Amino acid sequence: MTFETIKHCIRCAGVPDCEYYSKPAFLDAARTAFERIGIPILLAMGKEVKNPDEKYLYLWLELIKFLGIRDEDVRERHRLDRKCGTLVCPHGLDTHSVKRATCMGCYAVFYCDRACQTKDWKYWHKDECKKFAREAWEDR
Repeated sequence: MTFETIKHCIRCAGVPDCEYYSKPAFLDAARTAFERIGIPILLAMGKEVKNPDEKYLYLWLELIKFLGIRDEDVRERHRLDRKCGTLVCPHGLDTHSVKRATCMGCYAVFYCDRACQTKDWKYWHKDECKKFAREAWEDR
């Protein structure tokens, strides 16, 4: 498959007679799968790629945009899957938290270690912690 074909798949206007047209059910399934890996891989690729015009990075970003995936979606998927809350966890994408560290403010986000918890607090969780704690209190 060429880059032009991949670009066409991502940008296809949804014409049903196009051989690359994707049905909404398939796109929903793809979105759910990409919520788990899309942004963490993009962040990892960004660290490795020196040229921001690199076509792999561009295509990956276009796919994420096309599927409507946001950072918030990925974080929520990690939370529900009980994975390390740090999107760029050095232990890998499939690392399930062994509850070495749990946020004591909301009890809703898990981390594989204290370093990941500290990093996540600084860059992300600080802003969402009160919301998760409030939701947990309301669900009681």
